[in-house]
Amino acid sequence: MARYFGSGEQTLAATADTAISLETNASTAQRSWIYEVNMANVGTPADLVSIYLIGKISASNSAGTAVTPTKLDEADRVAQIILLSNMTAEPTYTNTVVALNTPANGDLLRVGLNHRGTYRWVAPPGGELVAPAVDNDGIGGKSDHASATTDFMIGFHWYE
Repeated sequence: MARYFGSGEQTLAATADTAISLETNASTAQRSWIYEVNMANVGTPADLVSIYLIGKISASNSAGTAVTPTKLDEADRVAQIILLSNMTAEPTYTNTVVALNTPANGDLLRVGLNHRGTYRWVAPPGGELVAPAVDNDGIGGKSDHASATTDFMIGFHWYE
């Protein structure tokens, strides 16, 4: 299977904002498997903690900057997935909670992360995060903090 990488950035705010979404393309619907996730604050560091969430998306908003995924092997085909960054409107997540500090159905990965640190999640064998082959469904990454305003990034490695 072809492997890809893409990342997205967003400004951290009091409400959860999506930095990246990996969504199924209607014309080439297929499943994608995320096998690595990287998260970090890329603004001015401080001793604060934000909650990062990777969750299921049940409807796209398509209001973001399109990102061309990097092929990890140049011989592979162009990625079929739609990758968006710096969302200006939120996609619909399966979890319906507003604040990220409340676990909910649809959560795939939830991390409390100090702004001075980085986090790398690697799937155990057979434990990849799977985006369904359903138009506009997928997986998104978002974060929030009650009072900090800074930038953060989330990166996905996946195959399809």
